[in-house]
Amino acid sequence: MMKLSVLAVISVTLLGPSASFAKDEGKLPKNAVELSEQEVKDLYVGNSVKYDVGDGMVYYTWSADGTLKGVKVGKKKGEYGYADGTWTVTGNTFCFKIGLEE
Repeated sequence: MMKLSVLAVISVTLLGPSASFAKDEGKLPKNAVELSEQEVKDLYVGNSVKYDVGDGMVYYTWSADGTLKGVKVGKKKGEYGYADGTWTVTGNTFCFKIGLEE
């Protein structure tokens, strides 16, 4: 079993990481308004995302009870991994931690 910890921080633009994000060190654009804790939860809870992790794709779904489920589909035929974890929101920061079995 491989343990994997992941910290996800919401960007107000929701366009994902970019060169400008690194350059601005996480500062919001001049007219931006931070998301509320509830708005951050609404972005994730009940929704799924897909990450390209180089050797395959990882899919996560977050549930209202603070848990998440995930599956990794490797590039090789029959290569799968399953994840269980938890998530929290503090202010406008969304964090999740998973254990991944391969």
